[in-house]
Amino acid sequence: MIEPVAMRVYPSSKFMNEGGDTVLRARIELLDQMGDSVKGVGVYRFELYTPERASQAGDGRKLYGWDVPVKDLVSQKLYYDPITRSYLFRLKLEDRSTAQTGATLVVTFEPATGTRLSAQAALAAAESP
Repeated sequence: MIEPVAMRVYPSSKFMNEGGDTVLRARIELLDQMGDSVKGVGVYRFELYTPERASQAGDGRKLYGWDVPVKDLVSQKLYYDPITRSYLFRLKLEDRSTAQTGATLVVTFEPATGTRLSAQAALAAAESP
């Protein structure tokens, strides 16, 4: 059975300004046993921490959390990008200062069946407009 066994956060994930809102554009790829991109059914949990999370010094402080269910055809069409064979999530931030300092993104995927997957990435501060 082909199912996701690994996950990665694309390096192109970053903070952006979209229509006056600050958003985190998180691009996530699920991989099967052969290292190929696959779709998955489940819930994505996104957590944004202060940059210290990635360092040896400490865990950092949690800034944001989002749960995004991807359990039906409508949500698959909404988030899955067939060109890059990855999922693209646009996550709104209320506080623009988070994008100006950078952060650590921790993503967990809880599939409908199978093993929970996780990945993390350090996100650079947003470029000034």
